[in-house]
Amino acid sequence: MRQQAIGGAEGEMRIALQYMFQAFAIPAEKEKIRQFLMETATEELGHIEMLATAVSKNLEGSSEET
Repeated sequence: MRQQAIGGAEGEMRIALQYMFQAFAIPAEKEKIRQFLMETATEELGHIEMLATAVSKNLEGSSEET
């Protein structure tokens, strides 16, 4: 479930990239909007880090088969 939240169809990676691509499409004269979208993308990357840490903690001490 957590892995799906990281990279699934509605996962944090898709959302972060969507915000980044939207920011890149904003014209230079609308810098505040572009900056807002990039900051939002950065926040989404933080969510990925938290989820990846949770997955790692859950797998700590498990066998290779797990």
